[in-house]
Amino acid sequence: MLCWGGFSGRALETRQSCLFRLKDGAAALDPSIAFAENTAEGIAPAFQDEGFARPQAVPLVTDGRMVGSLVSPRTAREFALAQNGANASEMPESLDMAAGNLASADALAALDTGLYLGNLWYLNFSDRPACRLTGMTRFASFWVEGGKIVAPVDVMRFDDSVFRLLGDQLVGLTAERELLVNGDTYRERNVSSMRLPGAVVRDMAFTL
Repeated sequence: MLCWGGFSGRALETRQSCLFRLKDGAAALDPSIAFAENTAEGIAPAFQDEGFARPQAVPLVTDGRMVGSLVSPRTAREFALAQNGANASEMPESLDMAAGNLASADALAALDTGLYLGNLWYLNFSDRPACRLTGMTRFASFWVEGGKIVAPVDVMRFDDSVFRLLGDQLVGLTAERELLVNGDTYRERNVSSMRLPGAVVRDMAFTL
């Protein structure tokens, strides 16, 4: 969801980015949070549709604070910024989120008692300026007690802010990350990907 304009240079300049509060210093994520457009380790080409070359990596968020953005050649000309080979929509194609220190095998023990969520879908913004997202749980969602899975849970709707989930409510990120390759083949093969860790959070707001 953060890819929908969150890291866009144009959206940040026009205050339409869901992460604008990171840019102006009104909000910060946990210091362990770091995002980068990591072209060198992704599967997307090292150039965009118009042929502009991309650097091997573009830091976007470091130590929980925004340090960069994806800037297309058009946005660079309009706002006097340095372009970095972003596509026209300024969406990441090789998004890389830094790993944490929590072993995946220890995640349930760190959770102790609570919800283990394996999949979220039907995501959308409920309050874009607050980076507030809503969506549903889907597959592999379980109730956990004492670090052990007790039973599956039915679908639920959540409505919460990334500034909370990856901010003061974050317990830790897993040391292992998963490479998620976009499987979209509409009109052409999609070559975008994301490399993401799991997360343990203290609290998450559910509305249904």
